[in-house]
Amino acid sequence: MRVAEERRLAEERRLAEERRRAEEWRLAEQRRLAEEWRLAEERRRAEEWRLAEERRLTEERRLAEERRLIAERKAAEEKRVAEEKRIAEEKRIAEEKRLAEEKKQAEQKRQQEEARRAEEKMQAEIREAQENERRRQQQQQQQQEDQTDLPFRFGVGNGDDITEMLDKPDGWCPDRMVFSSQDPLLDSTRTSNGCANHRVRPGLWPRFDHQWLAFKVDVQDNFLNALGAICKRSELQHCQNTKCVHVAQRVSLAAPQCTWTAFREWAVVAISCQYTMSPAKSEIDNHDPPQVHIASAIGLMNTLLEKHYEDEDPIDGVLLGPGHRSTRLDISEITDVIYWMLTVQTQMDRNTVDYANWPQDYIPPRLLQPSIQRAESRAVELGLCLFRVHTLAFASSRKAAEIPAIVAGVNRRPELVHQDRGHERCTANRCNYMYRDNTGRTPFHNSPRGQSCGCALLSFSHSKLCAPIANGLPAVWSTRQIDTLVAADSEPYIAISHTWADGTGAHPEHPGSVNSCMFQFFGEIAAQLNCVGVWWDAISIPAKRNDAVLRAKAISKMHHNYQNASYTVVHDRYLRKFQWRDGDDACADDACLAIAFSPWFSRGWTSLELHISDNVVVLFGAADSRFDPSDSRSVVVKPLQDILSKHPALSPRAHRIAALLIEKVWRKRIENISEILAILHPRGTSWPSDVKLIQAHLAGCGDDEDLAMEEDETVFTRRVLGAVGAISRYALLHGFETLAPSGPFSWAPRSISDMPIASSDDFEGEVEGNLDIHTNGSVSGTWLWRYLKDSDTDTGALLLHKPQLLRDRMLTDKQMSYRLEQRLSTIPSYSVLETALQNWCHCALLYPDSGRSELGILVETLGVDDGDDGEKIIDCRYIAIVEELDAEIDFDECGYHKIRLGHPEAAEGGTDLRGLIQMNSDDESEVNADEKLGSEDEKSDDGSWDFQKEPGYGVEFDEFGPILPGMDRY
Repeated sequence: MRVAEERRLAEERRLAEERRRAEEWRLAEQRRLAEEWRLAEERRRAEEWRLAEERRLTEERRLAEERRLIAERKAAEEKRVAEEKRIAEEKRIAEEKRLAEEKKQAEQKRQQEEARRAEEKMQAEIREAQENERRRQQQQQQQQEDQTDLPFRFGVGNGDDITEMLDKPDGWCPDRMVFSSQDPLLDSTRTSNGCANHRVRPGLWPRFDHQWLAFKVDVQDNFLNALGAICKRSELQHCQNTKCVHVAQRVSLAAPQCTWTAFREWAVVAISCQYTMSPAKSEIDNHDPPQVHIASAIGLMNTLLEKHYEDEDPIDGVLLGPGHRSTRLDISEITDVIYWMLTVQTQMDRNTVDYANWPQDYIPPRLLQPSIQRAESRAVELGLCLFRVHTLAFASSRKAAEIPAIVAGVNRRPELVHQDRGHERCTANRCNYMYRDNTGRTPFHNSPRGQSCGCALLSFSHSKLCAPIANGLPAVWSTRQIDTLVAADSEPYIAISHTWADGTGAHPEHPGSVNSCMFQFFGEIAAQLNCVGVWWDAISIPAKRNDAVLRAKAISKMHHNYQNASYTVVHDRYLRKFQWRDGDDACADDACLAIAFSPWFSRGWTSLELHISDNVVVLFGAADSRFDPSDSRSVVVKPLQDILSKHPALSPRAHRIAALLIEKVWRKRIENISEILAILHPRGTSWPSDVKLIQAHLAGCGDDEDLAMEEDETVFTRRVLGAVGAISRYALLHGFETLAPSGPFSWAPRSISDMPIASSDDFEGEVEGNLDIHTNGSVSGTWLWRYLKDSDTDTGALLLHKPQLLRDRMLTDKQMSYRLEQRLSTIPSYSVLETALQNWCHCALLYPDSGRSELGILVETLGVDDGDDGEKIIDCRYIAIVEELDAEIDFDECGYHKIRLGHPEAAEGGTDLRGLIQMNSDDESEVNADEKLGSEDEKSDDGSWDFQKEPGYGVEFDEFGPILPGMDRY
């Protein structure tokens, strides 16, 4: 029994010991596992910290690199500005020395001139006596002719002038005339009935060509004296006609200011009388001799400018007066008056210019710069955005020369000054507000100064937007019943065009909600326009956070909402501060300038909205202060058409510039890529990627929903170029790396925005011929071109051109980041030029026009192909843009030919075409024959120029003189 008990106890001790050991092993195993888990967790955390630290360091390095690039750009810009100032100072010193030398030479010339005039005076008296006798005999013969055939009498009178002109011996020139700045240029009134200048009389001018100029004035005379001689010899009279005097009062307000008051007075009378002459009622009235006479006199002034320009004879502001006294006048003011008269002639269908653009160097820059600098300083004093002033000026062909007229227009109305702080720091190349992100702006209240009026938010259901947007219709909200849609395809509605900077965009915290006071305000405007609905992007486009796909679809169709609206209503807080004054003739002029200066006109999306809209109305402030500013009666609703439609004779130059710029965006059909660039270049967007969407809509391919979701800029470039189908030659002078080294679109940059812009003008005609963009990615058209020669390989003869975009525009950090991401700022390396010059016999240069050109397109000639019309076409590969050391084009080495770039089936390597295509050969294109000046068919039998075939006539001529329409010679 004892033994059994001991065995039992021993067994229990053994089992207890095993349980103890098992428990200890379990606990040890738990501790081991816990330790392993802890170590694994520590390793994981250490790895996460390491990766986070690497990302942080990478981000810091990226930001540091961006800051370095920005600092380098800033330093480079400062260096460039300092260098420009130094060069300007050197030029100023050189100019002062030159003026001193010219003054010395002028004094010597004056003394010689006095001796010459004394001799000429005696000869002039003899010629005058002979001339008086000849005129007396002609008058006697004239009185014997039939007095009833008025057109025939006019023809004979001018025929005598032409006969006299042709009878003049070689070297003959009219007598020179001297004037003081106060001498009248108008003759005294010789009639009391009707318009003094609307009378058919002998001696009316039917021409304004160079030969007629040489017949009327001494072209070697001082410029201002020759200009005065044109006025004086035109024999225009002071006019006391009631209608002409009334029009003259309005014309005088529109005419540019000029210190030569007698010349300005002549211009005002000429334009006033011409404006009041009856419009053409028949074919013969269209060639009304007095109208033709005034147009010819004005055209002759342009011919005089053209003469100095072609002869490279610089004009000055010196008017030589009696007694060898001289007066210095502001030449920029005088040319402003001439240019204004030319634009009026174009509006009256009197074509007094034979070009589409006013040449940039028509007037020496040194004569224009003082007035431009004074105007720019005044603009800064007023608080105007200098970028918008330059944008408006550079929309015309005279560019910076228009700045004084624009600033003078702002001086009249204080409401035109930009009230936003910060515009005083804007430069000619950048506006501080242009690329600001306007999302998340505080919602605007329709109350004085936009302060909160305590109104509640109105919310509009997101779910209700799905059906109309999915069906391609606009989501138009009823103005009569809140949160209710109306049928946009059958009910009239207004579309709101605005800027988010005003706080009228989407609510930053409550998408789909707007201040009730603003919705009520727009509802009242809609009621005034007999509309029942409002399309407003803040509540009619889904928020991205709610439905990104539906939002992309709505944006792709957004421009149709403005196109189909009964009215597009322009709302801008800047414009609402401008008070409209009924009965004030100048109010429309100032309002047009206000639109051009407004933040609304500076945005990219609003330019698309304006371009696509049919009926546009603008909201201005009401001059009557009895109404509450929060009331819709506190605004005046004015159709844009009424603001723009004014004759240039009756509106100041600043209004004309603004009106042309607005009309180009609103009414002009997109015919080439340059027009899209001209619209968007001076305008900003909150996000750089928005630009390509707007470009697609303007080109007509923005409806593609897949394209709206596309992020690659190059995809947009190809689609937009293909959709428009035409491009100007100047647009190819971009200087950036192209989409491909060869083949389709190998001539285009990665972004359309990188293309330069061709200018436009007041005068009729296109700026230049367009090139055709084909569906296979090639571009073709007629070019002025030449083969490369051995001397082009000399050091410095050809230089790689740095793109204008990188030289002149200051990009924001957001733009630069976008461009780096899309690889848009890449320019060809210099090795591209070096490689091409090694095979210079396989290369050619293409020029954008036939004038002076510093830039050319270096291309590789690939071969000759037969075009669709059977004409030979040269295939080339685009290489780079180069600057020539000698900017003067040698036409003996050039020719015109049809050239194609980027054809997919063109040969791979370059070839020498000198044996196939000869300059000035029979293979030359028809454009060359048409554009060559002084061709053989313009000469008479004896080799002299036939004046009857020169451009610039008010009427046609035969051997007897001018022929008026409907006149029978026999």
